[in-house]
Amino acid sequence: MNCSRDTGDELMAALLAEGINLILPPRDNIAPGDLIIADPQGGARLGGWHEVFNLQLSPEVATDPGFKSFQFRASSILQVGVAASVMGRVLQALGLGSGSFSSAFSSSNADTIQLSIVAPANKELTNFDAVLVQMNEAKAEPAQGYTDRNFFVVTKVWRARGIRISVADKSKKQVDLSAKAVEELTAKAKMELKREDTGSYAFLAASQLIFGLTLREVTYKDGAIVDVAPTGPLKFRGKGPGDPFAFIGDDAFVDLPES
Repeated sequence: MNCSRDTGDELMAALLAEGINLILPPRDNIAPGDLIIADPQGGARLGGWHEVFNLQLSPEVATDPGFKSFQFRASSILQVGVAASVMGRVLQALGLGSGSFSSAFSSSNADTIQLSIVAPANKELTNFDAVLVQMNEAKAEPAQGYTDRNFFVVTKVWRARGIRISVADKSKKQVDLSAKAVEELTAKAKMELKREDTGSYAFLAASQLIFGLTLREVTYKDGAIVDVAPTGPLKFRGKGPGDPFAFIGDDAFVDLPES
């Protein structure tokens, strides 16, 4: 599936600036310190340090439950048609629905919509440099069959509970969603739709899901494991059963098969 991110939007540009790669499908089984293995053809899958380097490492992880820089970050004010399309992509990235939401807003006199992330948080690998030192002290090198692979360390995982929308009419006055719109939106989005005291609406999942990753590439060079400074967008795709997966560099979507 080819997904793209509108980097002209304020919220999406902020995610990209933070180095967040949106991951499809969302899941709950990736942790900071995990390894992604990419082959020369651009395929990728989740793997492990023991599998590749025959080492058991001890990643140290810290949690930033506030993620305050994004807690109140909103998207640009978007026309309904554009916002409905963005909503579909964001909800899909969160595993909470998909499709076009345009018709759901037509019965509410909606003209513009603004989006924000509900309850964002992250977990971060805090001893990345120490892990590399540990590997080199152990004289680790890739096992047979992995010498032509690229390796990407998950340094952060990003979670969210859902998204919030604020709907306005042509006079820029906040409006309520009609009963018909609420019914259609809850049918398409696999989550609770809750009206907040501010007049906004929140699409809430039962729990926080991982929607993005921050990655660092490492390589085996001249007998040592070294961190690779990024020179451009990462480009790889998942390999697994079913439909093909795709990674789109600048748009920062990573598709990986479930392990």
